[in-house]
Amino acid sequence: MNPKLKVRGKEERVEVKLNEPLANALEKEIADKWQEILDLAVQMYGIPAALIMKLHEDDLEIYAKSSNEENFFVKNKHTSIGVGHYCETVLGNDDMLFVKDANEDPFWEDSPDVKANMINYLGLPLKWPGGESFGTMCMLDSEVNDYTKEQIELFVALKNNIEKDLTLLDSHEKLQDSLDELQKTHDLLIEHEKNHLTNKLVSSISHEISTPLHVALTAAEYLDYVIEKLDEKVPLDKLQEGTSLVHKNIEEAANLIKSFKKIASDQGHQRIDVINLNLYIKHVISGLKYDIRKYNLHVDTRVDENILIKTYPGTLSQVIIELLIHGIFTRCGEETHLSIYYEDNKLIFEDDGMEIDSEVIKDLFKPFSEIDVSKETSGLGLAIVKEMVEKILLGKISCTSNEKTQFIIEIHNLEEA
Repeated sequence: MNPKLKVRGKEERVEVKLNEPLANALEKEIADKWQEILDLAVQMYGIPAALIMKLHEDDLEIYAKSSNEENFFVKNKHTSIGVGHYCETVLGNDDMLFVKDANEDPFWEDSPDVKANMINYLGLPLKWPGGESFGTMCMLDSEVNDYTKEQIELFVALKNNIEKDLTLLDSHEKLQDSLDELQKTHDLLIEHEKNHLTNKLVSSISHEISTPLHVALTAAEYLDYVIEKLDEKVPLDKLQEGTSLVHKNIEEAANLIKSFKKIASDQGHQRIDVINLNLYIKHVISGLKYDIRKYNLHVDTRVDENILIKTYPGTLSQVIIELLIHGIFTRCGEETHLSIYYEDNKLIFEDDGMEIDSEVIKDLFKPFSEIDVSKETSGLGLAIVKEMVEKILLGKISCTSNEKTQFIIEIHNLEEA
C-alpha cells in the first residue's frame, strides 16, 4: 500500500510509490555514512539540525540525523503523515522546498514543524533509481536563514551522493536476484542432467537384460522342441547344452538387475556407506555394458579387491557414469582401451582415445564446455562431475592428456555428518 501525503496547496492527498523491501535492506553502515554527510552540512551551513527522513506506508522516520548537540530530533522516531509536514510537500511535489520564515507565511502557520519552532526549512526528495520515493534530506533552523545559489548547489551535491548509495543498493539487490535465478537455473540443469543420466543407465540396462533373456527364451523354446522329440532318441548332450544356456543367461540377467538395483538404490538415498571399491566399480561398468560395446571401449579394472572406501556410493556412481559418458565415450575411436586403477587415494581413468587439446583442458570442467562439439551433449556433464567430487565427495578432479588421457579423482574416506 502506498502512502498518501498532505501537500500544501493541494486539496486531495497525493499518493507516492515506495520500495519498502529495498528500504528494509539498508544496513547500519549506510546510516552511519549518511550521518557524517549531515554532520558536514551542519558545519558548513551553521544550522542546528540536518535530517534524512525515511518514508513508510503510515509515517515518516528520522532515519539519520546530524550528531551535534543542538539537534534535538530523536533518531528512528516515527511521526504521522497526512498532517502537512514540510517533508510531505517535498515528496508529494517531488521537488525542492525552501521555507525562509514559516512565521511570516500563513501557508505554513499550522504546520507541526512550526509548532516545534522549526521555522526555516530546506529539503530535497531522495529517490530510488526506479523512481520510487525513499524520503527526504533536509535542514531545519529555529531562526530565519537564507541560502546562496552556491550553497543550494552544494546541498544538491550532498543529496546526489546519498542517492548513489541507493543506486548501489538497488544494483546489489538486482545482482543478488540474478545470482539467485542463476542458482535456480543451475540446480534445474543439474537435475535435468541427472535425469538424463538415469535414462541413459536405464536404457543401457534394458539392452543388456534383453539380450540374455532373449537367448534364454530361445534356449527354452529349443528345450521344448527337444522334449517333444525325446522318443526319437535326441542326444543327452543337446539337453544339457540347452539347460546350461538357459541357466547362464538368466543368471547374467539377474546379475545385471542386481547391479542396477544397487546403483539405483544408492542414487536414491544420499548416505555415507563403506563400499568395496573394486566391486562397486564393476557394478557400475556392468550397468553400462551396452554403451561400452557400442563405443568399442575395452575396460580393464585394476583396483585391489581389498580396498574399502567410506563415501557416498550414489554420488560416486554418478561421477563414474558421467565421466564415462561425457569424458570417455565422446573420444572413443574404432577401438579404445580404458584402464581404471586406484593408488595414493586417487581413482584414475586412463584411456588411449582421442587426445584432448591443452586449451580445451583449461576449461574442461566449466559449464557448457565440450570435448567434442560434434557430439550432442549438454556441456554440463564434466562440470557436474567436478561439483559432485568437490562438494559432496570432498575431493578433487583433474585431467591430463598426452598420448594417453587421464582423469584423476582424489577420493577420501568421509566422516558421518
